Amino acid sequence: MNIAPPEFPEKKGSDVRVVVSLPAGHAAHFVGSGVIFIRTDTGGEWDGTLVGSGSSIYDPAKKRLAFSQDAFSPQAEIRGGTLRGSWIQESAHDHFSYKVESGEGFPKEFSVRLPGFAVDEIIVVLPVVHFRYGKGLALCGCCGV
Repeated sequence: MNIAPPEFPEKKGSDVRVVVSLPAGHAAHFVGSGVIFIRTDTGGEWDGTLVGSGSSIYDPAKKRLAFSQDAFSPQAEIRGGTLRGSWIQESAHDHFSYKVESGEGFPKEFSVRLPGFAVDEIIVVLPVVHFRYGKGLALCGCCGV
């Protein structure tokens, strides 16, 4: 899973991006769509919404990689294993994109708490992810608790 901060944090409508790479033989889904943003300076919180925003999987009918930007529920099951591998690996990972929508702009320092993520029916509690913008920092995002 890769979690990226908003490209333009000061703009309303900007969003956090989440990409899930899923290997063959595994199924997953988020257990909810509610996200909590936390202001680092005051500890204040505001709500966000997780939305499935696209995928890149192998389409066997067309015999090529299919990119989709169709929205889907984060609770919808995603499955890995459509992509062919190479001589090094048997299969590659399928990629599914999500965006976390916020009704307001982002402060210079904030954290994101995503809903749980179920992989093969085992629920994983994701760590809180912290972001900080500042002089000399193009962008800093790191996981923590």
